[in-house]
Amino acid sequence: MNIIKSTVLHYPKIMWTIIKNTPTLDPLVIFKNSKIYVGYDKENIVGFLTIKQFGDTTELGTLYVYPEFRRHGYAEQLSDQAKNDYSELYLLCTPGMSEIYSRYGFSVVDHPAGVMKLRKQLFDIFIAPMVGYRIVVMKTK
Repeated sequence: MNIIKSTVLHYPKIMWTIIKNTPTLDPLVIFKNSKIYVGYDKENIVGFLTIKQFGDTTELGTLYVYPEFRRHGYAEQLSDQAKNDYSELYLLCTPGMSEIYSRYGFSVVDHPAGVMKLRKQLFDIFIAPMVGYRIVVMKTK
């Protein structure tokens, strides 16, 4: 798989995927025109990973592999590339997804601080009642 680094606004297909899958995928990456890693297999986009920057805090915003390309290790390759580029990455996910992200080298942060604490609190107050689930904060080990 080839990985291209760019920004979200250069990829309408990816923006549409994010919009269709909100709130599971975070639309904030579109508004911030976040950095993006786009995975290609030949000419096909197989998946993407977005990065959000909040001051000194770097968050993995979305890791998504299109259904027809799943179970080929693409998500792990995208995650590995981002971890190589950033010494410390945070993410927000459902408790169920934390098992998957732990296989990619992330661990749950029991007492988040700073911007990640605020992002979790805002989700729990405003979004969780609508979607019916809460989130956890994770970071690279």
